[in-house]
Amino acid sequence: GRYVATEGLLGPNSVLRQMGQEPVCLLGGGRALLLQLAHPLVAAGVADHSGFRTRPLERLQRTLDLMRMLIYGDRHQAEASLRQFHSAHARISGFLREAVGPYPAGAHYSAHDPALKLWVHAALIDTHLLIYERFVRLLSPADRLRFYEETRLLATWVGIPSAMIPPSLEEFRRYVEGMLAGQALAVSDTARTTAWALLDPPVWFIPRACAHLVRFVTAGVLPESLRRAYGLVWNERREGAL
Repeated sequence: GRYVATEGLLGPNSVLRQMGQEPVCLLGGGRALLLQLAHPLVAAGVADHSGFRTRPLERLQRTLDLMRMLIYGDRHQAEASLRQFHSAHARISGFLREAVGPYPAGAHYSAHDPALKLWVHAALIDTHLLIYERFVRLLSPADRLRFYEETRLLATWVGIPSAMIPPSLEEFRRYVEGMLAGQALAVSDTARTTAWALLDPPVWFIPRACAHLVRFVTAGVLPESLRRAYGLVWNERREGAL
């Protein structure tokens, strides 16, 4: 085939491989998750089908493990991770218990819904690029183009139809901006409770210091409307510290 197993699915010169070597990018996990949870159907699925509230770091770890295998693993490791991903998501479906935003009580959600998959994917990709370019370096136009083409491949591998994936980074950004400005997102009580399980987890001193850093960065890089909706405090002094 076109892939060499030892080089992984994206190849040794992948921009995503280079970006993923920067540990600071892990600080974007909180932002990505809160963006995802801002969709009521995503929040309901996470709350109903995971132990996130009692084990908040496990879902984040599973996401990171999948991304690591897709970006750094060989072909066999990547394909095994994808099979596990699709199998785990096959049973995730349910109904909203109460109305949230434009969604009535009883609205159905499914992990197979490509629109929900696209938003979950977009939250990760938008955050990864934002954190990298804010705290590491700006990508060149060529690298930015390669970055987005690689993320489009990731999107197809997790089951998002190609026709739904914005064809360019500019259109991707318009999609994200449209979601943030439109009616599709509404931070529910479920989302807030789930988010705070990550932002203020019941852990000991050293992990708590790390959680404080994640909470600080998350608040600083979230869109203002979502920052307020989640009840995160921000001001000019904190912006300067960031």
